[in-house]
Amino acid sequence: MFDSNRMGPGPKGAKPTRPAEPLVEPLLKKPTAAKILGVCPRTVDYLIAAGRLKAVKFGSSVRIDPRDLRAFIDAAKSAASDE
Repeated sequence: MFDSNRMGPGPKGAKPTRPAEPLVEPLLKKPTAAKILGVCPRTVDYLIAAGRLKAVKFGSSVRIDPRDLRAFIDAAKSAASDE
C-alpha cells in the first residue's frame, strides 16, 4: 500500500529519504550567463577573453561554471563598494 508520508524505500517508520543532490551543477551556456548578468553574450565573450570571467572550454564549446559566475558577481560587488 502507498504511504504518502514516505519519500523513498525503507522500513516502515523510518525517516523519509531525500533525493540525492547532483554531484555538480550544470554548466551555463554563454547566453544564459549573459541573461543572468543582464548583458549581451558578446560582453560575456569579452569578459572571458579579458580573463575576468573563468570559462570551461572543450572543443568548440564554452561553458561557465555557476560558481565562477557567482565569484565574478561577488568580485564586482566588492570592487564597486571600494570606490
